[in-house]
Amino acid sequence: MDVKGVAAALDKYAEVPNVESKGVKAHFSLDDSGLLSVTAVESVFEKTITVEEQEEEERKKEGEKKKTEEAAKGDGDKKEEGDDKKDGSWAESIASFFNKGMSLRLRSIRMPFLQDDIPSVDEEGKEDEKKDGKKGKDKGKDKKKDDKKKEEKKKEEEPKKKEFKPKIETLKEPLEFEVRIVDMPRLTEKHIKESKEKLKALNDRDELKKKKETALNSLESFVIDVRDKMYQETYEDSLTETEKESISTKCSEISDWIDEEVTPETEVKDLEERLKALKELTSGWFARVREHIDRPEALGALDQMLNTSSNFLAKARNKTGDDGYFSVAEVDKLAEKLEEVQKWREEALAEQEKQPKNEMPKMTTSLIAEKALDLDREVKYLLNKAKIAKAEQEKERLKKEAEEKAAKEKEEKEKKKKKKKEENATEEETSKETPDSQDAKEEEIDETSPNSENEGKFFVTCRTTNQERIS
Repeated sequence: MDVKGVAAALDKYAEVPNVESKGVKAHFSLDDSGLLSVTAVESVFEKTITVEEQEEEERKKEGEKKKTEEAAKGDGDKKEEGDDKKDGSWAESIASFFNKGMSLRLRSIRMPFLQDDIPSVDEEGKEDEKKDGKKGKDKGKDKKKDDKKKEEKKKEEEPKKKEFKPKIETLKEPLEFEVRIVDMPRLTEKHIKESKEKLKALNDRDELKKKKETALNSLESFVIDVRDKMYQETYEDSLTETEKESISTKCSEISDWIDEEVTPETEVKDLEERLKALKELTSGWFARVREHIDRPEALGALDQMLNTSSNFLAKARNKTGDDGYFSVAEVDKLAEKLEEVQKWREEALAEQEKQPKNEMPKMTTSLIAEKALDLDREVKYLLNKAKIAKAEQEKERLKKEAEEKAAKEKEEKEKKKKKKKEENATEEETSKETPDSQDAKEEEIDETSPNSENEGKFFVTCRTTNQERIS
C-alpha cells in the first residue's frame, strides 16, 4: 500500500504552536468472506490548548454576551418611555378638559352662596401640580428600588469563575493511498520436496520425543509402584527375602540411572529394556499376590455352582424312568461329578491354608474355574435334554389334540349327513301318502248378515274334504 501526503500534513502543522504528530492511522474492514481491506488513512496530530488560551476565549464570549444583553436592554427602556409619555399626555388632556368645563359651568351660574366655596381655575391648577409632583417623587423612589433589586439579582445570577485545565484536541488530516495486491509466488518442485521433507523430519522428531517421554514415565511409575507395594501387607507376605533384596537392588539401580544418565538423547530402546527386565523380575511375585486376591471370589462362584447343581440333582431324581426326562445312569453320573468337585474343594483348600503365601499356590483360580466348568457342563447337558424332551412331549400333546379334534369334526359331519338323509327319506314318504294339492281344502267361516224373516240367525258353512260334508 502506497500512502501520499504525509510530508504535506507535517509541514502544515510544523509552525503551529503546541501541536505534536502522532503518526499515521489506517482503518481496515473485514467483510463476510474474511477478506481484509483498507477503508481510510489519516495523519493524526494532537494540539494542547493552554489555560491562557481557554481564559481568553471565555472572556471573548462573555464580552459578546454583554453587548447583546445591553443592546436588548436599551431597546426595552426606550419602548417603556414611549409608552409612559403616551399614557401621561392622554391622561392630562382628559383632566384639563373636565376641569375647564366644570369651572365654566359654575361661573355661569349666579349663586352667591356657592361662589365662596368653589375654587378658581388657578387654584385648581396649583393643586394638580402639587399632586403630580408627589406622584413623580413616589415613582422615582419605586424605580430606584426596582433597579437595586435587579442589580442584586444580576449579581446572584452571575456564574462563578471557571477553572480551566490544559485540553488535548485531536486533529486529523486525510491522506491519499493506493492498494496493490501482491500474490504469493508459486513454489518450484524442489521447494515443495524440501518443505515436505522438513515437515516429515519435524513430525518424526515430535513422535520420537513423545515415545521417549512415555517410556520414561512408564519406567519411573513402575519403579515407584513396586517400591510402594513392597511394604503393603498382602504383597509383603507374598515376597521372599531373596526376591525382596533383588527387586530392591534393581529399583535403586534404575532410579540412579534415570537421575544420572538419562538425557533427551537417551534411546527409547534402553528405557523399554530396563522396564521389561524389572517386570520379569517381579512377575512371579505379582502372580502370587493376584492368586491370593482373586481366590475368595473364585471360591464363591464355585460354591454357588455346587449349590445350584445339588438342587438340580434333587429335582432330576424325580424325573427318571419312562415318564421322566433322564435315565438313572445320567443322574448317577451327575451325582458322582458333584461329589468329586466337593471333595476336591475341601482337600485343596485345606492344603492351601498350610502352604506359605510366598510360594506359588496349588489351588489356583484357573483350577477352581476349571472344576466349576466341568460341573456346569454336566448340569447343562441334563438341562438341555430335559428341554428337548419337554418340547417333544408338548409337540406330541398338540398333535394328539389336533387328531382328536379332526376325528370329532369328522364324526359330527357324518352325523349331520346321516340326519339329512333321514329327513329327505321322510319327506319323500309323506309326499306319497297325502292327496294332491287340489283336493286339500281350507276351512273358512263366513258370517252373513240376517234377513228380515230370520233375524238374529247365523249361517255357518264349513268346507271339508270331498268325502265328508257337514251343514
